[in-house]
Amino acid sequence: MTQIEAMFHDAHPVGCPTDPFEKQSFLRGRALLALLKAKGTRSGRPEIVVVEDHTNPLPDGRPSLDWGADLDLPHELLEQLRPTASVCTVTVRNGVVIDAPGELRLGRQTRLANRAQRRALHGLYASCAIPGCRVRYSRTKLHHVIWWRHGGRTDLENLLPVCEIHHQSIHTDGWLISLGPNRELTVTLPDGQIVTTGPPKRGAA
Repeated sequence: MTQIEAMFHDAHPVGCPTDPFEKQSFLRGRALLALLKAKGTRSGRPEIVVVEDHTNPLPDGRPSLDWGADLDLPHELLEQLRPTASVCTVTVRNGVVIDAPGELRLGRQTRLANRAQRRALHGLYASCAIPGCRVRYSRTKLHHVIWWRHGGRTDLENLLPVCEIHHQSIHTDGWLISLGPNRELTVTLPDGQIVTTGPPKRGAA
């Protein structure tokens, strides 16, 4: 907000809406474009990941967009960003990635997830996948739901971001986890207690 006020204190750009909510969205978009252009001239093209969610379309039929970091920006900004930034679109529906750039199924070729898989999962999760855990996604590890040593594959549908503490709980404390068809998570604790979630939402920890 401070950046927006500094940039547009004296005058608003041509085409700025008068509706207060649309106006803020428009100005945030212009501020982001200006910042990315400045950053790009110094260190190459920055990457920005946008989640295109088809679960609950907008009234006009377009998917909702999640820009991360609590940004609410207009659809039109997507095309305006492409000359300045490397825009990666992760398409999701009902908590499942249905399209994303890169190879998302590595099978048994390697135990380690690749950049494309990490980027796609970041489109689904803002934090550790265990309910109530607020450790940010950037500080999580990607865990094989069916363990690698049990024949698990390094495929997107078998990977789950968990923090160090919960990763240890799964591997050494007897926590059992499973994923449903829409990435619904079931955690069975050693005392028999079962915790379940619905499909992941990036905006919810």
